[in-house]
Amino acid sequence: MQTTGSGTGAEGAGKADRLPLLASVNEHGHESSGGSSLGTTGAQDPRLVMLLLLFLGGIAAYMVGLAAEQPWLNLCAKPLPLMSLIMWVGNSRPRAHGTSFNCTRTPHAALFACLFAGLIGDMLLETGYFVPGLICFFIGHSLYATAFTMAAKGNLAPLQIVPLLLFGSMVCGLLIPHLGDMLLPVAFYMIISMVMAWRAAAWAQTRGRWAWLGAIGAIVFMLSDSIIAVNRFVNDLEGGAAAMIMLTYWAAQAMMTASIVLEY
Repeated sequence: MQTTGSGTGAEGAGKADRLPLLASVNEHGHESSGGSSLGTTGAQDPRLVMLLLLFLGGIAAYMVGLAAEQPWLNLCAKPLPLMSLIMWVGNSRPRAHGTSFNCTRTPHAALFACLFAGLIGDMLLETGYFVPGLICFFIGHSLYATAFTMAAKGNLAPLQIVPLLLFGSMVCGLLIPHLGDMLLPVAFYMIISMVMAWRAAAWAQTRGRWAWLGAIGAIVFMLSDSIIAVNRFVNDLEGGAAAMIMLTYWAAQAMMTASIVLEY
């Protein structure tokens, strides 16, 4: 995030300082008047490079663990991508306040908590604790919905929820005959997942620019969750299902995190 600056030049400078992990190469870095907690030219800051390497390295190691059927490697690698995002958020600087991680009027506190909930949920799911992991992700989705609602500044965007309801209804229709005692937990989870994507879409409609990245990320998160549910309750997809689930999940987390960091 960027510091408080004067005029559009400082704002543009702050944007360069807050380049996301997904796009850490910027050939035209600028300096803001107050600097950035990750350096004055984010693209050249070695800490951003290290976080990017941690993010991508964790994903690569997890994929190797899947291919080699090495659960210990999966367990070690799985937390690394979200740890890198947490460190990125923690070292960012909301431009509205100019101090590192001052979140009282921005969605950063909710984002920080989202990522921690996801990190705990990751480890619970990886070790076989499905329901506790589901609860962690329910909390994370609720916090994402809170962050996006704060950012949307009162925009309800009721039409944005219609396609999400249609998609959610189709997934629920597929799952319901197979859920048994898990019907209510999964139903509540699907509802909060749709709410999260709806609020992200409302924010994108209000703000535009990088907010659209958050909306896309929320939809990808819904897709990842749907693949998990179908794979667990309906039919074992086998093959590359686990890789597809994790790649879409990490992409969604990175996009939603980047959207908030870049906008604030």
